[in-house]
Amino acid sequence: MVGFFVVTLLSMLVLGCKCQIPSFGWCPNIPTQDNFDMNKFLGDWYEMYRFYNQDEAGQRCVQMRFQPAQRDGYCDMRTTGLANFQPRTRYAQLHAPNSRQPGRLEISRLGFVGMRGEYEILETDYSSYALVFSCRNVGLFRLQWAWILSRGRTLSPDLLSHLASVARSRNLNSAWFLRTDQQNCDIVPMDAA
Repeated sequence: MVGFFVVTLLSMLVLGCKCQIPSFGWCPNIPTQDNFDMNKFLGDWYEMYRFYNQDEAGQRCVQMRFQPAQRDGYCDMRTTGLANFQPRTRYAQLHAPNSRQPGRLEISRLGFVGMRGEYEILETDYSSYALVFSCRNVGLFRLQWAWILSRGRTLSPDLLSHLASVARSRNLNSAWFLRTDQQNCDIVPMDAA
């Protein structure tokens, strides 16, 4: 049993090196938004808050663009942020493998073999905010990511309070959210990368 625990812990360190919020136990089955419509979700989003994410550590001005992919039923996602005053861009593709759960998307990081996971839309009004969650099981542990997105570089305190309440209602610790700096971001136009 000790050997299994050591292997699990080592696996978590190797597979989860880009990790986030490690916790003991399996990923929760969190309800996603009913009748999620990817077409309404397309466009530009700005990251207002996120769980700690090694992949984005030290980045500010993080923004995402979701657009239709050439492959039917898929969406291209481009994430750009500033790290040490230099733009950093990552690419991924999203699709809903189960039409009965359109808010439970599968994400594939482009350029990373085997980097697949879930990208779950917990709540969005499409025009101003979105709450997104992702989780990956690694042995006896789970790695969690979450984001609060906005259509603009600001989010009203009322909406932020609402989204923190939604996160708590889904058993996500809203204290884990870190604010993403969106100040003085004009130097990173969305079309630059």
